[in-house]
Amino acid sequence: TTPPSDNFVLCKDLNGNPTAIYGDDIWNFTPYAPFGGSASSLDFKSICGVNEEHSLQLRKEVKWLIFCLIYKSGSGRLGRLCTSTLYEYFRVIHNITDLASKLSNNPFNNRLIYIRDVLENKTNIQALAHSKDRSKKSLNSLISKLVDLGKDKIGYTVCFVKLSRNKKKEKQH
Repeated sequence: TTPPSDNFVLCKDLNGNPTAIYGDDIWNFTPYAPFGGSASSLDFKSICGVNEEHSLQLRKEVKWLIFCLIYKSGSGRLGRLCTSTLYEYFRVIHNITDLASKLSNNPFNNRLIYIRDVLENKTNIQALAHSKDRSKKSLNSLISKLVDLGKDKIGYTVCFVKLSRNKKKEKQH
């Protein structure tokens, strides 16, 4: 449950130059993307809390979760996630940081809320699923991965919530 050093290299290009370093604010996984694939950079500067300290802590949490998903989940071929899935998990985690910031701004809370607080609480996860523009499939997948990783690997227990997806009803004539 200890993050790697800020100098830890997550990705290198064909020439061996680092494109993603743990301590950097942008992780570029383009060298791992399939030819012609979409952009594969994770921009941690896009994560904003209620103040600078909150923002920095949220970014640390996001980096840690992404690191765990890459190196500790055993996903994909040879234990790696494809870049598109990794980017989708980043998007969902980003949405979780948005909820943490929103909850932190709630006058009934007298403290800042972090990703851990959201993921340990069933009501918060359900609220995330019901907010607009959220993919329940992606959220379910992320929650399942984090539950599987468990407290030993990420440092806390994620509340397992199976979110039902809305199926589009076909019109009958």
